Amino acid sequence: MLLHAFVPVSRANGPGLRAVVYFQGCSLQCPGCWNPSSHKFRGIEVTVPEVAQRFEEARQFGSLEGATFSGGEPMQQAEALLELMGQFRTTVAEAGREIQQVLRTAMGELVRNRTRCLSR
Repeated sequence: MLLHAFVPVSRANGPGLRAVVYFQGCSLQCPGCWNPSSHKFRGIEVTVPEVAQRFEEARQFGSLEGATFSGGEPMQQAEALLELMGQFRTTVAEAGREIQQVLRTAMGELVRNRTRCLSR
C-alpha cells in the first residue's frame, strides 16, 4: 500500500485516542482538499503488516480507542484497507460495531464525498 503518513496518537481525528493512517493517492480532486500533497499515487510503499506493527507500537502511548483512515482516499486502495481493518478488528470497530458496518459507513462516505465533489 502507499502510505502518506502515520500518526501514532491523535485526539483530533475522531473520537477518543486513536492512531491515524494517511493513505497516499486520490483521484477525486475535491475543491478545498486539506491534503493535496497526498493526491499523487507515488510515495512510500509499505506492507500491511508493517503498518500493523506501527499500530502495535502506538499502544505504548496509551490504550487506543480506534483508528482513523484518511488520505489521500483510503477506498482507492480498498484491498489494503480491508486487510488492515481485518487485522485490527477490535481497534477499528468503534463501540463494538462489526467491520462490515465500518466498511458500509466508509463506502457511504466515499459516495457522498464523490457526489459533493462532482456537484461543484
